[in-house]
Amino acid sequence: MVEHSQDLEEITLLLKRYGGLIPRYTSYPTAAQFVPVSENNKIETWIKDLPKGEPLSLYFHVPFCDELCSFCACNTSVVRHQGTREAYADLLLAELERVAKFAGKDHVVTHLHWGGGTPTTIPKEALASVMAKVAEHFKIDAQAELSIELDPRNIPKGCATYLKEIGFNRVSLGVQDIDPSVQQACGRIQSEKQTEDCVQSMRDAGISSINIDLIYGLPRQTTESVIHTAETIAKLKPERLAVFGYAHVPWKQKRQQLIPEDQLPGLLERLKQRQAIDETLRKSGYIAIGLDHYVLPEDTMAKAAAKGKLRRNFQGYTTDNSGVLIGMGASAISEFAQGLSQNAPSASAYKKAMEKDGLPAYRDVARQGEDLLRARIIERLMCDLAVNLDDFDREKSFEEERKQLAPMIADGLVRVDGKHIHVLEKGRPFIRNVAGVFDQYLKALISIVVPAYNEAQNVAKVFDSLCRAWEGREGEWEMILVDDNSPDGTSRIAKKIAQDDSRLRVIRRIGRRGLTSAVIEGILSSSSHFVAVMDGDGQHDETILPRMLDALVDGTDLVVGTRYAKGGDAGGLSGKYREWLSKFGTKVAQKVSGKKCSDPMSGFFAVK
Repeated sequence: MVEHSQDLEEITLLLKRYGGLIPRYTSYPTAAQFVPVSENNKIETWIKDLPKGEPLSLYFHVPFCDELCSFCACNTSVVRHQGTREAYADLLLAELERVAKFAGKDHVVTHLHWGGGTPTTIPKEALASVMAKVAEHFKIDAQAELSIELDPRNIPKGCATYLKEIGFNRVSLGVQDIDPSVQQACGRIQSEKQTEDCVQSMRDAGISSINIDLIYGLPRQTTESVIHTAETIAKLKPERLAVFGYAHVPWKQKRQQLIPEDQLPGLLERLKQRQAIDETLRKSGYIAIGLDHYVLPEDTMAKAAAKGKLRRNFQGYTTDNSGVLIGMGASAISEFAQGLSQNAPSASAYKKAMEKDGLPAYRDVARQGEDLLRARIIERLMCDLAVNLDDFDREKSFEEERKQLAPMIADGLVRVDGKHIHVLEKGRPFIRNVAGVFDQYLKALISIVVPAYNEAQNVAKVFDSLCRAWEGREGEWEMILVDDNSPDGTSRIAKKIAQDDSRLRVIRRIGRRGLTSAVIEGILSSSSHFVAVMDGDGQHDETILPRMLDALVDGTDLVVGTRYAKGGDAGGLSGKYREWLSKFGTKVAQKVSGKKCSDPMSGFFAVK
């Protein structure tokens, strides 16, 4: 715990040093490595290949809410029409039937969770039907944790009773903050009484485990207000608490544009809030678990953590020991030893996908090479704050990874004894950074996105030119080729190169075309700190990319490569009219933005 201003200043410096875009590691590979599904639906094969009797964890996603909170970054929407909700529940039943058909009936469900959104927005009869169908197709373990997420503001009469009757024994309640001023700024008004009544109704119904979610870093929050929230919620004695930092991504979630940025706490204030919540909950008898969870000592999660059996998946920290998670519903993610798969992202896309035969997979990634080994190491670090690398591979030295831990050792975040790695209490906020050392996809500092169509004759040349441009800095970059299913075999040639050089990744898009969407898809697939975009025909000068990266590292937000400076080439513009049009667009952009960028239309740029 941080108690002195000197400590706060030191941790602030550490946050700046290690505050890059690091995944939350609810999976490995992470969602950034997912690619559009190919003709072969991998998840169907993975389910068919499950060993007889393999324990299963099931997840159902409901992307509906009665109202939207401005801070939320989840994939949700407001749906008022009861028929739409019922139709969605029918789709869940249909997908469950397909999963059962591929899996067979010789499986035990050890964990089941409903998330969203707000799962209780679908009719209770539909909810009961899905639960009954699960019991029909699979055996439910007597000790299984059956949980559902709830909004305490919208609990139908008798909700707790019927949830208990259809099998649920755990609920997760969204609270976030109880301060009226903060709630007003977030568009989520929830009285303390609503939360207290919800908790009491669940207790009265016999639901034995309650989780409550809290968020720090929200607009108008102060250290004093989050202490009051933590103290108030701790008095309700929920068995578990999840405490998340608010992520402000208005460019990704338009609803967050409603939040005034000048009312958001700064880095130091966020740190104070996090530490204040930590101290308050520990004083209230809770044990810190992993990155962001707190549990009572008698809870099963505390016991699992003490035995080194805590797990982490897309639902966060869990006591579920199943190695297989099957997600159903829009955007739901499934995990197998062989890889990961995600359903169509929106309710409408999910509905359209379900009109076809098979499972509605949208993106996936197959584990290969050392993926599974690294996934297990990362999970143990995230769960136990420690790992013995010899437990996973006695022959592999992990020398390079241990070298990368040197700065963290010097900063007092980590202790390394041979192949034993221990994250110290001071390093708890930086667990993801420690885990990221073992992420082979996080090595690149910059991803160079190259959209392509019929570039078979250029793809090898472009990649070779990048290799030369980055000579001496080989570990800092990767190339992501986004090919719109070129008939000339562009992706086939690129994939052959990628087999021998991991710095090239290939995304082959089937049924989707267009430069803008290709660039966006390439950027979204990157887990690097920085991203550059360049053409696939050799028009852009790749030799300046290292300098562009250096400018970004030095604090520049956007670097644009120009065709009109010395050494530049506008030869890719066919005809004087297109060249004139490009220059005219440049003048307009300069006028509108007030910036003297010589070529904002070049399509050659790098950003954070």
